Amino acid sequence: MRLVLLSVTAGVCFFAAAFFRLSADSPNGADSEAVSCEVFAYPYFVKNTVSPPEGEEALVLRIDSLENFNEIFGVGMVMGKRPKLVDEDYFKTHEIGVLIFWGDTPWEYAVSSAERSESELIVKVVKTGTPNPSARFASPLILGVGRDELADIETIRFVVTEGDDAEKGEASVFAVER
Repeated sequence: MRLVLLSVTAGVCFFAAAFFRLSADSPNGADSEAVSCEVFAYPYFVKNTVSPPEGEEALVLRIDSLENFNEIFGVGMVMGKRPKLVDEDYFKTHEIGVLIFWGDTPWEYAVSSAERSESELIVKVVKTGTPNPSARFASPLILGVGRDELADIETIRFVVTEGDDAEKGEASVFAVER
């Protein structure tokens, strides 16, 4: 199939703390349903050939094949237990939603929920990190979701708060459409 790239639309939205609860109420008032997803982190890194759109801090992708996944990510492992890797068989039943931030902070992500609302998958994420002005980082969130759960999904929307900002109710919104 194809790699879907969309320039990032970023903005600030305000929401109540209840926005992060797992419930049947979606942010837009329509019914929503929880979606199971799998987060991949170690051992993946963003290749140096990938960069955000000009003037943007982030990139959102929807990836449906191993070939396209390997264009974006490399694997770096050290000794120890081998982690679960994304392989060709994984794409038979799943697609990957990706959010990558560039900057002087190596971000860590915690997915608080993933909900289906009409034709959207809304993924609520808290990112934490400590800036290091002497280096540049590309910090990916790699989210595997079953193809059956994405069948009618046109948009994957990441609602991202930074650390303690979740309590303040401020978030950045990043989306990719099919």
